[in-house]
Amino acid sequence: MRKAKRILVAVGMALAVTLSAVPAQIVGGTQIVAHAATVKLSKKSITLDVGKTQKLKVSGTKAKVKWSSTDVSVAKVSRSGVVTAVSSGSATIKAKVGKKTLSCKVTVKEKINKLVYEDSNIRVYFTGLKKDTYPDELAACLTIENLSDNNLEINNSDSTSINDTMVDATLYQELAPHKKAYVTMFTYDDFAVGLSLNEITDIQTSLVVWNEDSSDSDYYTTEPISLLK
Repeated sequence: MRKAKRILVAVGMALAVTLSAVPAQIVGGTQIVAHAATVKLSKKSITLDVGKTQKLKVSGTKAKVKWSSTDVSVAKVSRSGVVTAVSSGSATIKAKVGKKTLSCKVTVKEKINKLVYEDSNIRVYFTGLKKDTYPDELAACLTIENLSDNNLEINNSDSTSINDTMVDATLYQELAPHKKAYVTMFTYDDFAVGLSLNEITDIQTSLVVWNEDSSDSDYYTTEPISLLK
């Protein structure tokens, strides 16, 4: 009997210590124990297309969060937790809160709508078409890949058109060997920007490609490339 009493006393003391360590409040005469919030990240893994963004959030704390990326060439993160997909690959976004570090794996995929040109030096993908931030701009998005072992300089010629109507566009990119560039071609032509996206059936351009590693500055111009939506 005495042994049983000693056990009950020990349990009671342990319970009292536990309750005293957890904040409590009285509501309607009833004591309510408040449990400590769990600090967690809104996502453990995400998959994004190149150029897309997603905001991550840390819950369970009001402390300052320090964000970082293990590979900013694949995915970068802002001070507010907005992740931007930069290029295909994988990276880990880390959120440090005090001594605790939370992680989210980011997989970035290159969304390729159409392979439009390829030779021994370059490969060109048409990756998107959109109205830009300003209503008087139309943007065609390209991915250009250097397939060679040389440094290339790529420009567009003056034969750029939308639905067979000549428009202004500017393209200039220096590409290291076996690297990709994500290029946006802007146009401000009144006719072109007045079209709805489903009315645009064809964009054409030619590229001038310079070999920067050649002593005699070799270059060539591609045939007109048709970028169909």
